[in-house]
Formats: sequence, structure tokens, C-alpha cells
Amino acid sequence: MTTHYEIQIALSGPDITTLKNEGWSLFAFKSVKTTAGGAEPVLWFKTQTFMQSTKVDWTESYQAYVSTSAIVPNGSIDAETDLAVDLGQTVTVDKDGNLSAASSGEDGVVTLSNPVSGGQWTSGLSQEAGGVFVPMCALTLHGMTEELIAPIEKVLLMFATAKFNTGQVIYQSFSQGLMVDLTSAPTVDGVKSRSVGYVLNDGWNWSDATWAQPTPAKALLGDLLIEQDSSLARAARQRRHVAA
Repeated sequence: MTTHYEIQIALSGPDITTLKNEGWSLFAFKSVKTTAGGAEPVLWFKTQTFMQSTKVDWTESYQAYVSTSAIVPNGSIDAETDLAVDLGQTVTVDKDGNLSAASSGEDGVVTLSNPVSGGQWTSGLSQEAGGVFVPMCALTLHGMTEELIAPIEKVLLMFATAKFNTGQVIYQSFSQGLMVDLTSAPTVDGVKSRSVGYVLNDGWNWSDATWAQPTPAKALLGDLLIEQDSSLARAARQRRHVAA
């Protein structure tokens, strides 16, 4: 059964009015781990629809993508070719940018494979949030290489008046944020949930629970959200050796 995730954000009526009148947005970034060096976060979620309980929700639904978009600050990643994928699959890109998936990957991760020499792509995973698939990160998939990538159920939340859109590569946080960890959240009726609050002029409230941590403005988002994990590749090699 697919697990659903949600973060409930409590807001007051007066703050909702101010947020709407002053053009604030709620932004969210999703964390991943990968073998790729130089991977960068992509703005994954944005809304200006605020209620007293404002929700960010998502499911374990993924797409692998390839793109010719450059990985540059504030640049937009256009997932020109994408393909529904499950963890444990290998996604292969051909010379024309077509994708195919096979159940020959490693448990808990997606393997992105580019067996073509002389060419490279911008690639990564998209995850569904609010019914829309948006990239979580962008990495360079060089020719004759493969990279492993897996989502982490950690979300960085921010309120700001910044004029960014989902799909943009963001290097630095533009306001104080809150990193919310749902990896160990209890599952109730198929849903893992956390509840936090936000108050204008005071910031985030999470009752000092250990599953959330505040983050400063101007923090390097790659350090917060991208876990470069070479052990993924080592584990994959070990499993292949045992299987052989």
C-alpha cells in the first residue's frame, strides 16, 4: 500500500489575511540522497492558498526525468522526457533522450543509467505533490555512467515574498525555514503526518520536537537537502557480487 505524507501548518486568521495581502508564498523543498556530485535542490512545492490548517501532502509516486536545461542558480528545469518509476528500478536514457525502465535496480533507490558515450543530460527524480510531479533535484548524468538516487522524507518549509516558481534551481534559502523529518512519523490509516505552526513576526513553532530543526536565511540548500552518499554505490556493488 502506498504511504501518504502530510505536514499540517497552523496559521491564525489575521496572519492569513496579511500573508495574502502582502503576496507571501509557502515554499517547500524535498531532500534526496544520491551518488552524484554537484546535485542541486529544485523548488518542489509552492502555494499562496492559506487556511488555518494549511497542508503540504505527497505520495510515494515518482518520475525519472531527463532534460537539456542547465543546472544554474535560479534556472528552470524542464523535464522534457519523464517516465513513471518505482524504487528498485533502473531507468536508461538513449541517445535521443528516450527513457525505459527495468526492474534490475537496487532496493530503495532509482538507478539512472546513461550508456551512451559522448553525451550528458540533466536528470533526477520528480515526486508528486498536490497532484503535480515536480523535480526534487537536478544532477548531471554523464555519458557511460550511472547514478543512484533516492528520496528522503524530509521537507524544508519557508514562507517568503520571493518570486520563485516550482522547477527552479535554488542555491540559497531566502528566509528562515524549518526542516521537518517524517521518516519516523507514525502511520495512521496509511498517512504519516507532522503538525507545526507559523506566526508572522515570530516564525516557526514545532514544540521543540526532535523531528524538526530551524534553518537560517541564506543557508546553502545543497548542504541541507542533498546527501551525497557513495555508500549507495558500494552497497550496490556488494549486492551484485553476492548475487553472482
